[in-house]
Amino acid sequence: NIQVPYNFERLLFYLTDGNHDIVRDWMEKMEKTQKLDLKGEWLTKIQSEFSSARITDDEMCQALRKVREQFNYFIDPNTAVAVAAADKLNYNLDEEGIYP
Repeated sequence: NIQVPYNFERLLFYLTDGNHDIVRDWMEKMEKTQKLDLKGEWLTKIQSEFSSARITDDEMCQALRKVREQFNYFIDPNTAVAVAAADKLNYNLDEEGIYP
């Protein structure tokens, strides 16, 4: 399933501090229902580690132009989405990379 990243199970393993029983249960439920609802402490823990942003096609194109103009470098559309999301989340972009 292209919707589930190949390393998602590993992410859950680290989230639970290596509790393979919980991870196995979650993966089995996900296989049956095509979804996983994290609740309580698990949701809070994963939200503290990740941020996300929704990016439009126009924002992606703006990011392509911005990186081309600022660094004289062409990026692919997937990288442009990441750059636009980082910008929207107030990360800084410079020669060293993207950072909070």
